[in-house]
Amino acid sequence: MDSVFLTKIKKIELIAVKLVETLISGNYRSVFHGQGMEFNEVREYMYGDDIRMIDWNVTSRMGSPYTKTFREERELVLFSIIDISSSMFFGSGPVNKHEVIALAFAVLGLAAVYNNDKIGTVFFSDTIEKWVAPGKGKKHVLSLINDLFSFKPAGAGSNLKLALQTVYQYLKKRSICVILSDFKTDNYWNQMSLLSQKHDVIAVKIIDDNDLDFPKTGFIPLKDP
Repeated sequence: MDSVFLTKIKKIELIAVKLVETLISGNYRSVFHGQGMEFNEVREYMYGDDIRMIDWNVTSRMGSPYTKTFREERELVLFSIIDISSSMFFGSGPVNKHEVIALAFAVLGLAAVYNNDKIGTVFFSDTIEKWVAPGKGKKHVLSLINDLFSFKPAGAGSNLKLALQTVYQYLKKRSICVILSDFKTDNYWNQMSLLSQKHDVIAVKIIDDNDLDFPKTGFIPLKDP
């Protein structure tokens, strides 16, 4: 890995540590409040309970309303779904979208480290590029950040649908799935809906100014990867 990449990685890590320590760490659990919930028990309905949690099967058997209760799991599992397709390496400013994703992932990962939670990831383009099962520890997270910078994708396009299908198939424990992408792809809505029935899904769209307002200029060379 050349010195430019090493400098970028170190800068990302330092910024992420500062952000986590000053902004995220103290509010980490509140940020993910209500996420990572596991079933606790079924009990009789009490005034004020969420009617959406009524267990209609038990209610019909018992003749009176019963509701499901949940509790927050002591250990959260964060799983990032990271787009490393060609469009993510575009940037009209000093940093490109890929570097923004790297910072977002670093903040998320280090916050998980400080709270003793697990984090895993999948890198995707138009194929599944890399899968890393959830793990713990700063060494694990720093290794993933390094991978994110140094990894050379085999594909160029973006197939978010395939990535979501893969996560749905292989990620067994209920997790908080964070999608980091510019979403320049299609046909993924049904698969995202299906994944959200099994996991808590958070979508983060990374955009560049020129994604929204194409510059008024002369000839611009374009390349289809």
